[in-house]
Amino acid sequence: MALVAAADANLCAAERAARMRYSVAILGFALVLIVAMTELGVALPYRALIALPLFASALQLTQAYSGVCIFHARAGTRTTGGVVEPVMDPRQRIRVAKRAREVFVGAAMMSAVTTGIVLVVAYLG
Repeated sequence: MALVAAADANLCAAERAARMRYSVAILGFALVLIVAMTELGVALPYRALIALPLFASALQLTQAYSGVCIFHARAGTRTTGGVVEPVMDPRQRIRVAKRAREVFVGAAMMSAVTTGIVLVVAYLG
């Protein structure tokens, strides 16, 4: 995923940094959950539920990296300095919406791969 121009982003720098911190916090929670499930001997199919926090973490990470929030893109808004404002240029809204779809697919692929790795390691271990 390449860095986008400021015109194709709908998140300000402060919001991107906050999403990056949130992504790391969710990932930490997911790691604790993985260890707890392993120690408690949770059945392998139930370990697939780790996909939920991994997806949330991946989504926050890709939004922080790309500067595009999928929810703001859907609403046609952006955040600058903590203030949500509408995106007035229809061409920019279309570009941001396209980037938002790419961000969502990227997050889904990242979480699928990481969940698969966790399940393979749990199966082998």
